[in-house]
Amino acid sequence: EKIASEGVNIIDNPTLGQGRQFNLPYELFGSYFIDDEGIPSEKTIIIENGILKNYLHNLETSSRMNVPPNGHGRASISSERPQVRMGFSYLEPKDWSLEDIIEDTKDGILCEDFQYGYTDPTSGNFQFKCRFSYRIKDGEKQEIMRDVALSGMILEALNKISAIGNKQTFNYSVGMCGKGGQRIRVCDGAPYIRIEDITVGGLN
Repeated sequence: EKIASEGVNIIDNPTLGQGRQFNLPYELFGSYFIDDEGIPSEKTIIIENGILKNYLHNLETSSRMNVPPNGHGRASISSERPQVRMGFSYLEPKDWSLEDIIEDTKDGILCEDFQYGYTDPTSGNFQFKCRFSYRIKDGEKQEIMRDVALSGMILEALNKISAIGNKQTFNYSVGMCGKGGQRIRVCDGAPYIRIEDITVGGLN
């Protein structure tokens, strides 16, 4: 099933013990090699060229769907029930440099330094806020914009990606996922991307 623009590849790979694949000098925050059900973690291609390929699984969900587990059953402590959780999820880089994306954009906003974000898995709604951004006009970076908020629907945004940055534009972040009241170390990453149409609000 096609759920994203052509060329979009989203992967979760907890086996990346070091960040050297993305020019990072330190260990990845969400890496692990055995999940909390004793299953070896593995690279899982979630979306390939815009097509939904796989889900993350623990033993329970893999049994329900009659597929092999892929090592994504995680719990914050041993007394908690393992849930399906990400490890290191990332959007695979492509060919665009940041300069090329800016030059190819007639009217847009370059968002930098995201403060926070959330997604609602039930509705598919998301919202992110960044500390500062730049207005893009006719292929040039112009004035700074502060406290810009982005919102939309996940699947709609995935289908509106029109440019994906290269490896040199890859950004990496760490955090704690609080699914089900359990806090787990996770990390994510992506290059710069361009989304053609998205709701933007906030103060300049």
